[in-house]
Amino acid sequence: MTKRKIKKSKAVTRTIQTTYYDHKGNAVRINRSVHAHLAVAKAVDYMQLDYYQAKTVEVFDASDGTLHAVIRWRNKILEIVFKRDPKEFQ
Repeated sequence: MTKRKIKKSKAVTRTIQTTYYDHKGNAVRINRSVHAHLAVAKAVDYMQLDYYQAKTVEVFDASDGTLHAVIRWRNKILEIVFKRDPKEFQ
């Protein structure tokens, strides 16, 4: 009887970081993801459910600092902004 060798898959790094902030600007929760579009969709879901009681969410690439989206509450409306330059969010 021969032993089978199991191929190890490459480790996937979760470079997309989602940071949830409360109304004071303190970080409430930090999640990591592999894909930015899935991180944004999950962040919208958590914001709608008020899962972390967060008022603002930033989704960005932690390895190079690329900002993918900012999600925030504005007068009971969830505002989602997709831009690449952090200066555009001011």
